[in-house]
Amino acid sequence: MSAPSNPRRRSAVLVAATGAAVTLGALLPMVSAQASVAVTVDHFAHVQGDALSIATTQPNEVILISSSGFPGGPAPTVTVDGAAASLVNSATDEGSDDSIFSFVAAAAGTHSVVVSGVQHISPWDDTAAVSLLNATTDGITSGTGSTAPLSLTTTQPGEFVFGSAVDNTIDTTAGVGTWTGSLPLTQLGSDHQSDGLDFFWGTATAAAPGTYTLGLTDSVTGAWSQFRVAVAVPLGILTRGVQSVTETVNGANLGFVSAPGAVTPPSTTLNGVDEVTPQFAMPLDVGDATGSGNGWNVSLNASPFTDAHGHTLAGLYQSTEPVPACDAATTCTKASDITHLVNTVNPLTYGAGNLVQVADAATGMGNQNVSPTFTLAVPANTYAGIYTSNWTVSLNSAPH
Repeated sequence: MSAPSNPRRRSAVLVAATGAAVTLGALLPMVSAQASVAVTVDHFAHVQGDALSIATTQPNEVILISSSGFPGGPAPTVTVDGAAASLVNSATDEGSDDSIFSFVAAAAGTHSVVVSGVQHISPWDDTAAVSLLNATTDGITSGTGSTAPLSLTTTQPGEFVFGSAVDNTIDTTAGVGTWTGSLPLTQLGSDHQSDGLDFFWGTATAAAPGTYTLGLTDSVTGAWSQFRVAVAVPLGILTRGVQSVTETVNGANLGFVSAPGAVTPPSTTLNGVDEVTPQFAMPLDVGDATGSGNGWNVSLNASPFTDAHGHTLAGLYQSTEPVPACDAATTCTKASDITHLVNTVNPLTYGAGNLVQVADAATGMGNQNVSPTFTLAVPANTYAGIYTSNWTVSLNSAPH
């Protein structure tokens, strides 16, 4: 690529912007930048050519697009997903040009950026795009420059600055760019094409309102044409908020939701041989609201079944340790006795605590109904009569 005979020219462009904040469910007016809220880069991409894709992760993100190359000419047209982007500023001569556009992407996703109407010759052209969190295009400012640092004024604290630079060095060596001025940018990306254009993109945050200078020095000196464009973007609609949210869950008590239900063994008619009564249940509604996961147990202390004349029945047996059912409107962890602590083989011991229902650790949480069942042994030589037993039911923490 040969250089025209006109003298070398250098120029630059600079842009700035501000934004607003939202709380959950409510959009607040534009506010000053705070330590916890700032305009930040979401995604950045660049490509040799006139089309690329840029991602956004939140709705209403601001996308800044830089188009630059050789030869220079009027600012091109830029579309994002087919909709026109707004030209912020541009700088041009016959040796190169540099333009920055802005666009607000309403929905999160991957967006197609297309530059058209340029006079650039491939491969001496590059397109770059950056998506920004918490930014607005309201109040955006810009500046352009060439050999001298450009001037950029911001009006609000915490404005985000994006700069683009192109140097037509007519050299196959890729230059190394160093951003200079009172607000030196941090390099976001760079590229070099053929013989040869250098492209640079950088960002910074202007902590306080004011007028800043911005320039770039290329390690390949003597550029025939060079431009810098920068924009300042204010803090705007908050598109992402990161915070630690703490919820304290306090444990309560372990207890019976209601008094144990009545136990009513069925009557038995002697028939001359040993008998066992049909099963009868002890209805229980256990409430573990401790949130500890320690488990629990229910013990039964029963006195012997005795009639008015002092006769007793031979034995009381537990027949089942059933799986509980969660109470209505309750998500419970059902009690489980995987260690089989409950005895369903031998008769219960009268006058002592007998485990009749067990919730192992990490089970039995929440309100749940459970009804262990029992039977009575009625030998053939049992005296007819009414037999009575006093039952004391205890609910205790831990499986046993």
